[in-house]
Amino acid sequence: MTVLAWSVEDQEIFKIHHELQKDYPGTNFYEFFQLKQGPKSNWKEINRQFKKLSVKFHPDKVKGGSKTKKLALKNYERLSVIANILKGSGKERYDFFLKQGFPKYKNNQFLYERFKPGMIFTGVFLYLIIGIGHYVILKISTNQQKQRVETLLEQLKGYAIQQSSNGIITEPRKYKLENYELPFLVRIDGVFIIQDEDNQVLTRITTDDILTPRVQDSLLIKAPLWCWNQTFGRISSLKYEIKPQQVENHTEEPIQEPKKKKKPKGEKLVLPNGKVVYGKKSK
Repeated sequence: MTVLAWSVEDQEIFKIHHELQKDYPGTNFYEFFQLKQGPKSNWKEINRQFKKLSVKFHPDKVKGGSKTKKLALKNYERLSVIANILKGSGKERYDFFLKQGFPKYKNNQFLYERFKPGMIFTGVFLYLIIGIGHYVILKISTNQQKQRVETLLEQLKGYAIQQSSNGIITEPRKYKLENYELPFLVRIDGVFIIQDEDNQVLTRITTDDILTPRVQDSLLIKAPLWCWNQTFGRISSLKYEIKPQQVENHTEEPIQEPKKKKKPKGEKLVLPNGKVVYGKKSK
């Protein structure tokens, strides 16, 4: 923003403020006028201090060398300018810049300095952006994996329900889906992957196996730990490792085949009450 963007009133405020800082660094108009109430000072207080300081800084009243008298003359001249600003419409503009900050004077114009980040700031900023971005990607990827597993479970259960007479899964059903090497088994207690050809080893399918990523799983934590372990960690033998999350082990379950009833042997006898019994097998 250049000086052309400021009004004449603004430029006057900047100029007198800039000149005041040369003689009294860090001093604002209210402090120069010795107003204890600061921006809350009213017109009467400002006018009273103006009269008091006019006497104090009057060239005829000041004693001392030429340097002292020269400074007193400058203060005497700036008193009227500052008083007019604080007692007029310029007070609101001055209070605004006092709170927000004044532009710097460069190349004969007042400019707000643009922030120029250094190499350290830039490096830390990029590290935070990359680390947070990596964590967000991990979260999104995990959610997508869970969604795919949930969709697969719903699909397989839907097949089993459609093939059931009453819409309830009453018996195990096997399915072989395209793009999946191993077949699936759907039971009333869940969905399983059949791990062997004899159908005796099952592994339950659940979204609980998909772990929610932690902040320490992202580059935000891993990167500085890796740098430490590769440098100071080797020298001091003090290395830090991130403990992996514990996954709940799902017990592999065998398929429960229905027991075959043994065929009765011996002579068949029908009792008077209709009950059927078998005698001993004849030798």
